[in-house]
Amino acid sequence: MFEQHGNFNVFVVNNTITLTLEGAWNVETSLAYQREIREKATPLKGSPFGVLTLLDDWELCTPECEKVLVEIVQAAISWGMQKEAVVNNNGAAKLLLFEKHKHLHIDDIKEKRFHRRIFSQQSDAISWLAREGFHIDDI
Repeated sequence: MFEQHGNFNVFVVNNTITLTLEGAWNVETSLAYQREIREKATPLKGSPFGVLTLLDDWELCTPECEKVLVEIVQAAISWGMQKEAVVNNNGAAKLLLFEKHKHLHIDDIKEKRFHRRIFSQQSDAISWLAREGFHIDDI
């Protein structure tokens, strides 16, 4: 096993999880990220919750990470994630990962159990989540 490359932070405030991703990730980082989300999301499981994902300082990941990241999203939807606001103000390449795998969530989207929006400004993302009922205190 290799050392983790890249960083992340996972914060839960009210009914919203804030995820901050940084650097270039390897599979070890994505597995650690998955474990931490599972741990910190436990109090929210079974209730509707939102997610704020901050990608400005993320430099993508290895192909092995993609499977783990898709699993995290699928699990979160099954736990009650209804909205995800993704903030990315530099680099369209990062958004290709979301586009590539959006078909996996099509049933949840059709049944209005899950909706993701992409924002270039964090304040707009936080406002949208708040309008949807997912409030974040200062982060």
